[in-house]
Amino acid sequence: MVNISRLPALLATLVSMVRVAATMVLSAALGSAPVQCGSSRGDADSALEETPGEALYQLAQRFWAEGDRDAWQLTLQQLIERYPSSRFAMTARQDLADAGIAVVASDDSSAASD
Repeated sequence: MVNISRLPALLATLVSMVRVAATMVLSAALGSAPVQCGSSRGDADSALEETPGEALYQLAQRFWAEGDRDAWQLTLQQLIERYPSSRFAMTARQDLADAGIAVVASDDSSAASD
């Protein structure tokens, strides 16, 4: 049985424990919020989603690894034409040049960038 004279102290201890528990839960929930909310938008290396240019470049690399040189070349050329200002377009141009394939510059001003 609980001594009634100790009830205020027990109640204060209980309230303190609830506050500590609530703080821990809140800290844990907020600790993962930046990952969930994508707070590192400016950091391209930590991006969870790939850009269209990156996806095309990765596809081209897969074709190269599988020995499908025609698909590799076509994919890189499409990357350069559709996303000429992409950082992956620069790499694609260099890959084609290294393979001795001439790259024709696109004059399409409506091309997207990533």
